[in-house]
Amino acid sequence: MIGAMSIVSCAPFQHKMAEINSRYQLEEYRENLANGFFETVILKGRQVIEKDEETPPADAALYALGEAYAHYGFEGRDYALSQYYFEKLIENFPDSQLVLEAKLYISLLETIAAREKTVVIEIAKTKKNSPDAVHVTVPAIVPRKVVENLDFEEAAYYYRVFDLGMMIIGTCGDRETINFEKASYMLKGYLQEIGLLEIELNALQAFTVYAATAMTFWRHINFNYTKPDPSMSNHYLGLKVIADYVEEQDADVFLELLKLQGN
Repeated sequence: MIGAMSIVSCAPFQHKMAEINSRYQLEEYRENLANGFFETVILKGRQVIEKDEETPPADAALYALGEAYAHYGFEGRDYALSQYYFEKLIENFPDSQLVLEAKLYISLLETIAAREKTVVIEIAKTKKNSPDAVHVTVPAIVPRKVVENLDFEEAAYYYRVFDLGMMIIGTCGDRETINFEKASYMLKGYLQEIGLLEIELNALQAFTVYAATAMTFWRHINFNYTKPDPSMSNHYLGLKVIADYVEEQDADVFLELLKLQGN
């Protein structure tokens, strides 16, 4: 009887200690992520969930794995895998304080996935409709040279038309819209030095939306979780509005506003 009472009385204490341990582990994971030690976080997180994925600190490990695979600075970034770990966290720890953050991550990841799909569809349409498409080699959208455009917020070896989208959002954003006149001058100067394929021009709108979405995601994660700053916690919302604005423009109107129609 006494033994049973001891076990019962210890249960809340053990639960509290498990919560404290999870919190400590999460802080350690986040410190490693902030320092760029992504592989360390992934290795330690997997070791924890391989032993037991339904008991703390597995909640912190699942969350850290989701955060690692979604991190903008990780070369092995994998949004699908990130979403898997966040969904596993919600499934195994429905009462965890981390669930709300995990659900927000999933919502953002689904938004990015939907807009990536839009980019792919637009490229496919352009390939089909462009008379020059048969001459375009894979990849159809030409990757940039490493130093062609310097992008410190989302640095990667990626399509140069994505860089242009980043430049439009970063330098031509005007509150809730885009200053198309400014963007037009910028692109005309760019085109004097570097020619773009027709398929790239037609995909520019989709990649501009994609760039705005990526920057929105980065701001939200950075100022709310990676390096929390209450004064900047809603900073991402301005870019979200611009992303929606660009997406709402008709494709021909978008090119006309940039004065690229017929180029």
